[in-house]
Amino acid sequence: MKLRHLSPAALALMFALSACGAHPTGVTAVKRGAVLAESKGVLQAKGVAGPPEIVAATEADKPLSVKGSHEIDKFSFKGTTYHLLSVDSAGILGNVLGSLRATAGVRMADANAMTYALDAELPNDEFYPMQYGLAQKNVAEAWKITMGDPNLIVGVVDTGIDYNHPDLKDKVIKGTDFTFRPGWIFHRKDVNGPMDDNQHGTHCAGIIGATANNETGIAGVAPNVKLMAVKSLDAAGRGTEYDVMKGVAYAVTNGAKIVSLSLGGTGTTSVERKFYEAAVQSGCLVVAAAGNNGDALGFPASYPGVLSVGASDSGGALAKFSNHDASMGVTAPGVGILSTVPGNSYEKMSGTSMAAPFVAGVAALVWSAHPDWTAQEVMDRIESTADDKGAPGIDAQFGHGEVNLLAALQDSRR
Repeated sequence: MKLRHLSPAALALMFALSACGAHPTGVTAVKRGAVLAESKGVLQAKGVAGPPEIVAATEADKPLSVKGSHEIDKFSFKGTTYHLLSVDSAGILGNVLGSLRATAGVRMADANAMTYALDAELPNDEFYPMQYGLAQKNVAEAWKITMGDPNLIVGVVDTGIDYNHPDLKDKVIKGTDFTFRPGWIFHRKDVNGPMDDNQHGTHCAGIIGATANNETGIAGVAPNVKLMAVKSLDAAGRGTEYDVMKGVAYAVTNGAKIVSLSLGGTGTTSVERKFYEAAVQSGCLVVAAAGNNGDALGFPASYPGVLSVGASDSGGALAKFSNHDASMGVTAPGVGILSTVPGNSYEKMSGTSMAAPFVAGVAALVWSAHPDWTAQEVMDRIESTADDKGAPGIDAQFGHGEVNLLAALQDSRR
């Protein structure tokens, strides 16, 4: 990347903001910009793209296969052998079934259907069992109240969103790319809009609103809401305060009721404070990551009226990297969080970047249940119903406490 017409001061400012949980290249904590992420390997969803399967019953315990399939497992019970076959492609499933049913010794053959636990009413997304935060907050019970208003928009101001991802593509509103400046960069055309060229924004978007019950991938906290992709951070997960402010302004102006900011810096300017004052007064709820320096809150999380979010682990303890002080709003799951990444993939990351979109999703559910409420009332409800984890009331470790989704929705049952 070649830059021109930039002074050293401008270059320094350009990288003053960065994502609060970024590329999964191992766990690292970086002062000023706070990059922290954890990788447990990339998972590929098979629910929508994997090969179909057939279950066939035969009279004898013999290998079974027909053209276009192969046997991958079998077991015998009470004189019948049951075979599991993988079909080479979905397009030939009907032909394979027909051939099997016409094969001597085959009693019956059918597509391998999904089955679900009836008592738990859990989503059927294949990686849901790995989403400890949703289980911890009993999201399946909360969804009996609301899964989110499909007209409610959450703006994700970040590195963009992979709007082709199968768990996101039906719900993303394409915003714009504010990192593209034609006067600075040679040989580049802004053809992809807010497409994620990092991972961070797509990961955050999935935590908020990945499609639920589509038999693939994960489920978001508020799976029915819309996600607005606004790219204010570049491929390295960094941008300027101006890019972020412009992204927030775009999201609010274009209908976002909630803006999720998994980004921040250690300092602030009078211009930023003026901007966020206007953003809060606009009626939009701004949810921001606390930061990963193990220190006091960064900015914009520290601005009054912004719902700041620290990170907790699977046991409910404050994450060692999480910023915190008595001005913090709440904490939420932020360690080892599985979510969407570009390329029909899923990955675990850690950071307050993961906790903030979780709370943005909670806010989306609360606002969906109370559409007449103001942003302040939504924030007050989330903070007032949080579970005390440290000293009673507001403390320097957990702020108002660990977010409690069911408590926030408890008077909203239809």
